[in-house]
Amino acid sequence: MNLEQIFKEFIFVVQENPKYTIGLIDNYGKVISSSDKRKNGTLIDLSQQGKDDHFYKIAVEEKDYGYLWVNGQDDSLSIVANLLSESLKTRIIYCYELTIVLWHS
Repeated sequence: MNLEQIFKEFIFVVQENPKYTIGLIDNYGKVISSSDKRKNGTLIDLSQQGKDDHFYKIAVEEKDYGYLWVNGQDDSLSIVANLLSESLKTRIIYCYELTIVLWHS
């Protein structure tokens, strides 16, 4: 299972709360996948993190996967964004370990 597929499944969790938009961004700022499909393919300036945008580096097992972008206008955004980041990393690790187990079987 690749990262984009993992992320698309992850989007369903976030779409239950329409106050937030999440995106998977490559290291160049291009939106690879987003809960708001209109954002797919657009460029985002990663250096312009504001109160409505949070960016989290996604690195698992020393492999760089780009960034998780969380956008919303909510006082709890930083807490929610941090929880989403940890949840996505956990999913990636789980899928990574599952792939290794299946590959060795």
